[in-house]
This record gives sequence, structure tokens and C-alpha cells, in this order.
Amino acid sequence: MKQNRILPNAVQLRNVRRRKREQCLSMACAIYDSFRDWSRLCFALLVFVTLTSSARAAELRLLRGAAEYRACYYCHSLSPNVQLTGPSLANLWGKPAAKVKGYSLYSPQLKKSDLNWNHANLRAWLADPHALVSGTTMTFKGIKDADSLDPLMEFLKIAMASGGYDAVLKKKLIEKETADGQRPKNLSSVSIDKRVSEILHCRNVYSLKMADGAKQDLWELNLHFAVDSSETGPPVDQPALIDFGSMGDRFTIVFHDPSEIAKFVKECAKP
Repeated sequence: MKQNRILPNAVQLRNVRRRKREQCLSMACAIYDSFRDWSRLCFALLVFVTLTSSARAAELRLLRGAAEYRACYYCHSLSPNVQLTGPSLANLWGKPAAKVKGYSLYSPQLKKSDLNWNHANLRAWLADPHALVSGTTMTFKGIKDADSLDPLMEFLKIAMASGGYDAVLKKKLIEKETADGQRPKNLSSVSIDKRVSEILHCRNVYSLKMADGAKQDLWELNLHFAVDSSETGPPVDQPALIDFGSMGDRFTIVFHDPSEIAKFVKECAKP
């Protein structure tokens, strides 16, 4: 027998439509939430990558600046109270020029300049010392390339600040030897084969006798005399012989006091 079909009434139809709308809304909300979470994740990743890239770029600039600084270590030290050809750069950022205690090779022009080593003045000095202070004895010609100068300034802002020596070593920007500068050899205690006992000058030859009895002849232009009266210099009347140059035949005799040179150097008898 054919069954009669029961048609839904209006209330039932509305309920069915409402449930479908709710289902669709729920799906839409889920999709939106998923999209929102994904967007947040993407944004977070973008921020992370941006910050990481910026930090890496800053690190690379500091490393570039540290590499540029290697041209400075021949004359300067970042270690406090270590004066070389140039003054120690320790704690100099923002300080007056020509005021480092224990350094006495400043030119009169720099002493009268009233400069302060802030960013602007130091950058101008490194770009062209003679343009900033006419008559300065600074032999450095300057850095004209901004791509080299700007990273160097970022490095010096750290290196020349208070505690800069320790900071650049902790960050591993440069080696300790570079931070120390080209400090003289410690000659306060040398082996007897490096200690000079007699110096005889005959024509164009210096004949040296060492404390261990060994003798050595050197062409007079290959032997230099120097003085180191510091605490790391040779003791009184104990001049030291050190290598000078890369050819193996050039040397320097370092004395404690200039008066010792005339005392030690004797002329051979005239023929």
C-alpha cells in the first residue's frame, strides 16, 4: 500500500534552516579562526626573521668594523694605560682630545684644538686628520670610503667606551693581540744569548759579543739602536738584541738609557 508523505510544517522548516545556518556559521568561524591563527603565526615568523636579520646585519657590521680596526693596532692599544706610537684608546669615547695621561707625543695643534671625541669629531678625524686639525703629526691619511668608515665607527663606539677592551674580547670581535696593540717585546729578562756585552765598530761593521761569549758581525746599516726605559725594557747596562725586519740580517739593540750607547759602542783602532 502506498504510504502518505508527511510534509514538514513551517516551524520544522525554520528549524532545519536555522541548524544549517548554524552549521555554516560554525564552519566559517572555524575557517576564520584557522586563518587568523595562521596569520598570527606568519606575522610572528616575519617579525622573528626581521629581527634575526637585523641582528645578524648589525653583527656583520661590527665584524667589518673590527677588520678595519686592524689598521689602527700598529700604533694604538685598547688596553688602559698602554701608550705606543699613539695613545691608548681605552675610555676615550666622548672624552677631550690630547688628554691621555702618560702620553706626551701630542702635536701643539691637537692640544689647542679643544676637540671632544664624540661621534662627529672622531668620524671627521678618521676620514681626514689633517683636514680636521691642520698641522697634526698624525701620519694616518684617513679613510675616504664610508662603507669602511661607518662600520669602524660602530666598532669604536664599543671599543673606546668604558670597559671596551673586555667587551670586544667577550664578543670575539678581535683577538687579544690586536686589542693589546703592537706592544714592545718584554726585555726585562732575556736569555744570555740575546744580551749584548760588547759592541765594536770597525769601518762599516759592528762586531757584537754576547753575554754567552758568542760573536756576530753586522753591516752597520743593518743594526739599529733604540731605548726602552719602561718597566718592560732591558735592565740598566744590559742591552738586548732583537730581530728587526724579515730578512734575518737586521737587528736592533735596545738600551735602558741613551747614555749607555756611548758607553758600549767602541771604535776599533785606526790602521
